[in-house]
Amino acid sequence: MEMSHKKISLLLIFALIFIGFGFIIFHFSNSIIDSFTKNQTTDNVKVVCFKQACFSVEIVRTAVERQRGLMFRESLDNDSGMLFIFDESGKQGFWMKNTLLPLDIIWIDENKTIVYLKENVLPCENNSKTCPIYFPNKDALYVLEINSGEVKKNNLSGGDIGVFN
Repeated sequence: MEMSHKKISLLLIFALIFIGFGFIIFHFSNSIIDSFTKNQTTDNVKVVCFKQACFSVEIVRTAVERQRGLMFRESLDNDSGMLFIFDESGKQGFWMKNTLLPLDIIWIDENKTIVYLKENVLPCENNSKTCPIYFPNKDALYVLEINSGEVKKNNLSGGDIGVFN
């Protein structure tokens, strides 16, 4: 009788451990799946297209990445750029401190519509501490930086709708 009681106790312990592990695996797998599907629409973006113009982009999501941006880059390939993805829509300000390349900056709203453009933004003179900050007149969730002249070359304008692939 005593042996049987021990066996039942051990079986109950193993069953509880098994259920506990099952719960942990279920919880973490759902978190991973939720995280993947939540970010799938923006994390895997590698190309941004407007009309006939497409740009291969580097994705920037974190505050540290956004702060660095294209600083100290000496060149940017044709038809390429950097896509900044923000946590919330807002009037995202950009400056050219330590940026060596003139850029076109495109602010894009949550519907992937261009809401504001600033063309041929030049690097700060001598990388002074008083670099101008450029703000859109409407809220944006994304900002795309591309080589200066690309907006004009590709006839991009406010209201154009982008496709992110």
